[in-house]
Amino acid sequence: MDRAAKSVVWVRWLSSLLLLFPIFSSFSLFFLLTSSVLPFFPSRQGLHFVRALIDRVHDAGRMARLQHERNTMLRAANKDLKSEAGQEEVVAAEHRAKELQDDVDKLRGELESSEHRHKDLEQEVDTMHTSLQGARDDWARLKDDVLSLTEVATLLETELKAEGPKAMAAYKASRGF
Repeated sequence: MDRAAKSVVWVRWLSSLLLLFPIFSSFSLFFLLTSSVLPFFPSRQGLHFVRALIDRVHDAGRMARLQHERNTMLRAANKDLKSEAGQEEVVAAEHRAKELQDDVDKLRGELESSEHRHKDLEQEVDTMHTSLQGARDDWARLKDDVLSLTEVATLLETELKAEGPKAMAAYKASRGF
């Protein structure tokens, strides 16, 4: 394994170590690496490289933590927004249901009033129908009475025509005339 491959292995190992154990600081990683990696990088340039790797891993870990915290905050905010939106919709639906219930109660009141007026009008129609039937009966009876009176008048007229001249002659023949 050449140096580049070993450094890649160490970077991966450090990245996973920092992600698994975020409590490591740059100093503790530096101490760990200097004791274990220093034999692979004996020069000062190698030590600088190790330190740069440690800083890079540490920065990547910090960025991962920050992204995780931001993601957690965004999820919580999203959940709050969803619950608020749901609550607003529930409140709006309850308000609409109350308005509709008020409308239903108002319409029920109007229906009861209309039914009461309908019953009153039916009773009045029945009364009028009874009165009309009584008036028709009275009219038929009066018509019969008029016919019988007309017949009596005609009969009396004929009688008067027949006995009228006799009665006049008897009256004129009476003494006081």
